[in-house]
Amino acid sequence: MVITNSVCIYGHVQHIVGGDNFGWSIPEYKDFYSNWSSNQSFYIGDTLVFEFESEFHNVMQVSRREYDECASQNPYQAFIIGPATVTLIQDGIQYFICSTADYCNLGQKLSVAVQPSSSSPSTPSTPSSQPPTSQSLQNADHVGPSSSSTVSLMSTTSTIISSGASSFSFTPLGFRDWVLLVCVTFYTALMA
Repeated sequence: MVITNSVCIYGHVQHIVGGDNFGWSIPEYKDFYSNWSSNQSFYIGDTLVFEFESEFHNVMQVSRREYDECASQNPYQAFIIGPATVTLIQDGIQYFICSTADYCNLGQKLSVAVQPSSSSPSTPSTPSSQPPTSQSLQNADHVGPSSSSTVSLMSTTSTIISSGASSFSFTPLGFRDWVLLVCVTFYTALMA
């Protein structure tokens, strides 16, 4: 298994939009960012890093209609200084465009399908501010980023050991848990 163009952060993945060698710019072909995102897996808590030159590009988080029309009259979020980091806090499709000149129509636009976490943490940490609830977002076609809630490393522990007991219960690890395990192991080796 190979993980490219991503970095482990607290059990979540940081995606460099467009990859390390390209970033957020006018692509060579219109489907570049669609192809890039279709080869990635995005989960709640992951981040998107848009690397761009501030004087030439920007990032607008928009509705589907604005994405389709390459318009940004009412963006949910506007990032004019690069690099810009967006934390994915809600599942569903999120849309981003560059509103500079005609760059969006030239293909500088991105949609990402954000999935719920693949494993349920046993004890979630308390976030500094609560993300919107699914009820409050029922009629929205998009959710913009806000303060992210970071799941602590301990909350993803899959083995429960009873103190003083000789037995334990084990829940098989999902893909995201294995990625977390590899990241923690790598980080621990670097810090040793």
